[in-house]
Amino acid sequence: SVPGMAKNKAPRKATAPSCKKRARSIERLLKSGKLPEAARKQKEEELAALHKQEHVHRRTERERHFSKKYHKVKFFERRKIERHIVALKRQMEALPSADHTEIQAKLSDAQSDLLYVQHFPRHKKYLSLFPTDNSEDSFVSKRRSRIRASIIRRANSGLLPEQCCKSNTEDDESEIEAASAPLDDGFFDLEVVENDMPDETTLARTPGPIRNQKGGRVARSKTKSTTKG
Repeated sequence: SVPGMAKNKAPRKATAPSCKKRARSIERLLKSGKLPEAARKQKEEELAALHKQEHVHRRTERERHFSKKYHKVKFFERRKIERHIVALKRQMEALPSADHTEIQAKLSDAQSDLLYVQHFPRHKKYLSLFPTDNSEDSFVSKRRSRIRASIIRRANSGLLPEQCCKSNTEDDESEIEAASAPLDDGFFDLEVVENDMPDETTLARTPGPIRNQKGGRVARSKTKSTTKG
């Protein structure tokens, strides 16, 4: 190569346009009104397929993101509940059958908690069963109870998908990959997404107090410098 001259870059490989770009292109073509009826119908069907493909892609990405983000907290909550179930079963074995009623109710409640952790909708921000923050938030508590009740109903009807966490001995990466697999049905699409609920961007946004604390420190330093002057 000649000194001082830039090397010729390898030509980039042509990539297929994204679903959004293809959809916008078809929408513009349909708005032009220049297509014959047969071609228009074909493009409308292609546009509907693209919208569906984009929806599946966004959902899968959300599931993968939330599965990785909340994997650790769900793992510890699951282990905590499983240990509690084992302890309750041992208590039942040590007591006569006549005294099993109260423990059986606790065991049923713990098993429902386990279902909640295992089958919480993967495209949603996870709501912990043992929260350290906002534990008294009525909105979060109401939403958690609604999701838990929905999971129990589906479990009783045999409609839950296959358990994502197959055993306690699986490594973390296997559990993450299993948890990020897309659901086969529209589980919770209508039961959880309601008009009174904020979008996930709002729920996942960084809390304001951190930014406010930084701003407060800056304001105090300015006040001191003004006093000295």
